Amino acid sequence: MSFTQQNVNYCSSAQYSLVTAWATGAAKSVGNLVRQTAPSVGNERIWVCIIAGTTHATTEPTWTTGRGDKITDNTVTWMEITGLPAFNGDITSTPNWVSGAKSTNVSNGHCIKDAAGTHIFLATTANANAGTGAEPTWNTAAVGNTTVDASVTWTYMGTSFGAWAAPHQRTARALQANWTDTSPTKVQTVFVGSDHAETQSSSFSWPVKGTSNTFPTDILCVNVAGSLPPVSADLRTTATVSVTGSSQMDIGNGAYRIVYGITFNNGTSGNVSLQWNLDNNDRYYENCTFNLPSGTGSAASFQFNGINCVNYFKGCTFGFTNAGHSMTNGYAEFDNCTFSGTTPTTLINGQSQGRFVFRNCDFSAFGTTTLFTGTSIGALMAHFRDCKLPTTTTLTSFSGPVNRDVDIILSRCSSAGNEYHYQQSNLAGTIEARADIARATGGSDGGTPISYKCATSAFSFLNGGDLRPPLMATWNPTTAANVTVTVYGIVNAAAVPTNIEAHIDLDYLGTSGNTIGTRASSRIADTLAAPAGYTADTSDWTAGTVAARQNTHTYSVGDVIKVASNPGRVFFCTASSGNTAGAEPGGYASAVDGGSVTDGSATFRAGCRFKMALTLSAPQPQIAGFIYCQAKFAKVSTTVYIDPFIVLT
Repeated sequence: MSFTQQNVNYCSSAQYSLVTAWATGAAKSVGNLVRQTAPSVGNERIWVCIIAGTTHATTEPTWTTGRGDKITDNTVTWMEITGLPAFNGDITSTPNWVSGAKSTNVSNGHCIKDAAGTHIFLATTANANAGTGAEPTWNTAAVGNTTVDASVTWTYMGTSFGAWAAPHQRTARALQANWTDTSPTKVQTVFVGSDHAETQSSSFSWPVKGTSNTFPTDILCVNVAGSLPPVSADLRTTATVSVTGSSQMDIGNGAYRIVYGITFNNGTSGNVSLQWNLDNNDRYYENCTFNLPSGTGSAASFQFNGINCVNYFKGCTFGFTNAGHSMTNGYAEFDNCTFSGTTPTTLINGQSQGRFVFRNCDFSAFGTTTLFTGTSIGALMAHFRDCKLPTTTTLTSFSGPVNRDVDIILSRCSSAGNEYHYQQSNLAGTIEARADIARATGGSDGGTPISYKCATSAFSFLNGGDLRPPLMATWNPTTAANVTVTVYGIVNAAAVPTNIEAHIDLDYLGTSGNTIGTRASSRIADTLAAPAGYTADTSDWTAGTVAARQNTHTYSVGDVIKVASNPGRVFFCTASSGNTAGAEPGGYASAVDGGSVTDGSATFRAGCRFKMALTLSAPQPQIAGFIYCQAKFAKVSTTVYIDPFIVLT
């Protein structure tokens, strides 16, 4: 069976309903179109008259559902032609005899045009071989005339049909084999009408179609009043596909080069699966909307299963209607997407593995939410970049076994305009860019002084399990000479950290004549070496927005203050059972790094300032270039702030 070069199909539920329904005792001419009167879901077809006559006087035919089927109806003969471009006003997308029939075994219902592109023909003999030489001399004197072409009989259908005159009623049917071709030479395209409003109460799914590398499919919402074939100006975003029952909506079968402008509405409780069959094909959705059920389905979710593939979303909207809704595992990227509706308790509910990337997305319609919650998690990464967040956001909530390859990162994301904002969470702890504690003459985002707050968890440990703020870099112009690299920090602890609790790894160009890198590290020389404390420092760490101490004020553990009587130092609240004193205690003025001050019902400790310095001498830098610095912290349950500005001397 062959439908060569049949690469385009049309679908519109609204236009389908306008096709004349079959009726008893009706006179029909060749080229007349009809649809069944009451087809079951998925079996909706449109038929063209290929032999004129009168329909049966009492009984509707038993319609079959195959592509190109022929049905005898009293003295009329019908042929199935649902969705074919020529019968929807698009003769341009119809293959001609040379590309679509010559030297090919063609099937009933195969539609072509002549070389001139003006006349439409249907193959009306089953599984017959077309000619191998010159194009036939077509008999076009009257509609219904036939032309013999080797073993094929072609029936002349005229020169044109109305726009959207014979579309599919359902997208899934338009995607079935034979309605669009499986030719690897062209992308398969299904044009979905701007007035399309498909609804069913049973489970919805699209059939597998193509692969990422061969004949992927475009499914495009276009203006039914526009050009045929549609052009860029005809793209629309008004088509809908809806499930009204509790069944799942599976949109992720096959390979989609693009799905454009369709709104998918789930029913009362089912999931929206965007990659269900794990068939390793990529999907791309643009300007689509995906709505989770509006009923009682508290656990419904957007599912992105798959391993060697990615779901890509551009300009799409994801609608949540229940606090229990979420996104689950898989591989997906989101650009300029909007997330709206009922605030989910958890945005991503991870229990396996996956990778999520959110760029330029808007989550501000949500209230308080946790971005990621995981139980028994494998390897999973979620990266949010340049996104607008809800006013209150919690990064992560882990429970059960958690793989160390779980990383949740926020870069330049905030609820307002804090462009420096950065957050990261994994098993080793959390990292956050802060503007309150910042070192004078230290790092900034170009305008706002910042530091990286690193709070290690109870699971942090040396080497593989340490907490790592973003990689820092600085240009080094010096070669063939010693270069000392210094990184500054302040820790909420009684003493400076040792080089087993914290260290820096430096990568630089230490080989002459090539770019093989050299690594130097400030950590202990080997496992048996005795740890040493870093050098204390006296830098001013009050260049940020850290608040001044207040009288008779309730602070929480972890809050940070400064006092005018001891400039340059910051103080961390380490205990609190009530208000501070009515006046500043004298202990603040005399406090040294690591020292504690009792202040009413609270206790504050002066942060311990330190610097991690490492001299690059063996070998010295041999080529000018960037020095990359990775700070690492391994002391459990400790909060340390790192200045992102690297100092070279």
